[in-house]
Amino acid sequence: MNEDLNYYKDLDIYSSHGTLDEVIPISLVENYIESLTKKNNLVFDKFEAGHTISQENLINLIKWIDMTNL
Repeated sequence: MNEDLNYYKDLDIYSSHGTLDEVIPISLVENYIESLTKKNNLVFDKFEAGHTISQENLINLIKWIDMTNL
């Protein structure tokens, strides 16, 4: 990821993270996500899960793809 987050702008971004993730703690990504929301159309979902993609997460991602027409 580019260190200068101002480089990223006008993007449609879906991001999700498990609140119980022991591999990449959510505390490490929340500041980046918050910074990216300033100049982008970003959806950030948190799930009570570990380092995995839950069924609920997958459903939300598919809905987001349909909504954005990507």
